[in-house]
Amino acid sequence: MKKSILVVEDELVTQELIKHALINAGFDVKITSKGKEAIQIAEDEHPSLILLDGMLDDIDGTEVCQALKKHISTTSIPIFMLSVRSDENHQLTGLELGADDYITKPFNPKILVAKINAAFRRAHLDHTDFSSDDVITHKGLVMNLADFSVKLDGKLLNLTPVEYKLLFFLCKHPGRVYSREAILEKIRGEDVIITERTVDVHILSIRRKVGDFAPNIITVRGIGYKVAEE
Repeated sequence: MKKSILVVEDELVTQELIKHALINAGFDVKITSKGKEAIQIAEDEHPSLILLDGMLDDIDGTEVCQALKKHISTTSIPIFMLSVRSDENHQLTGLELGADDYITKPFNPKILVAKINAAFRRAHLDHTDFSSDDVITHKGLVMNLADFSVKLDGKLLNLTPVEYKLLFFLCKHPGRVYSREAILEKIRGEDVIITERTVDVHILSIRRKVGDFAPNIITVRGIGYKVAEE
């Protein structure tokens, strides 16, 4: 059965570019230029993935993303945000609202298709590093893969799936430094085509969300990141 992709884009040229690339890659494609209509389509048809422009005519793409991630029937649908804006704060907003990736325009259609295929291939966690009975307790932080919960000193935190996997991976190996490439391989799959800068954006977002635990997420200049040992 073909994977279905909902494209939410109001630029006709970009619509056609994406449409042809996705159809040639074997996907079923539906296109809308309206954010409100996109929400309704997603609720009714449950596409396999959504490509969402950050700036639409009727409502902002971030509002669409937030609405979809809050609704129980659409919260698990992967969302790739598309935007001409490359500033860090805008990327953070999209990722913090639950977007699975952020792609700046203009982009190469082949790379877009590769990203989408990689997202589907990594639908399940790598069980060599993640198992359903894993529970990590580290400096007041408790992460439980059985229910994908994360708590700090008993308070429930709200991380996106990618943020959760990134923090879990680092906390499972405290004190060990990992390069951005190594982190990407572990949490997103070796075959994903993505810039290392995305790791930095996710780390910044995690630090904002974990409060007092943030100083334990350490940047190792010129190498990557680690979580402090006990």
